[in-house]
Amino acid sequence: MAKQTILICDWCPEDTHAVVTLALTNGHVTRGAPTLDLCGKHSREMHKAFVARKRTRYSDEGRAKLSAIMKERQGTRWAPIWGEREKAAMTVMRELKTDVHIKSIMKALRLKHNVAGATMRHLKRKGLVKMGKYSTGCLARYELT
Repeated sequence: MAKQTILICDWCPEDTHAVVTLALTNGHVTRGAPTLDLCGKHSREMHKAFVARKRTRYSDEGRAKLSAIMKERQGTRWAPIWGEREKAAMTVMRELKTDVHIKSIMKALRLKHNVAGATMRHLKRKGLVKMGKYSTGCLARYELT
């Protein structure tokens, strides 16, 4: 008769036959890599641990609630910074009066382009308007109303 090896699950407290042997490797066959002999139940548990979960989808009410919470957090966190930046930008606008390009505000306040765009959106709420109907995109010029 041939000699047989019976594998037993490493996680089960009682003797349960193992159905799979898993090795901890980096994708290459390596002798001496640590292995686990697992029964069907523990094999499924191990598989679940390494499978990506689906993203949860929120209902419209849940999404609205989350966005309100996030807006409140961001508002309290960034309000002082935007307040200071708006004051500085408004002083620059008052000095330059009309025909103000975004680059002149960037230069005066030492802003980068992404922050300058957000600053201009904030200033539009404070009464900043574009001059003329052809003032669009990178050619946009602004004035105070």
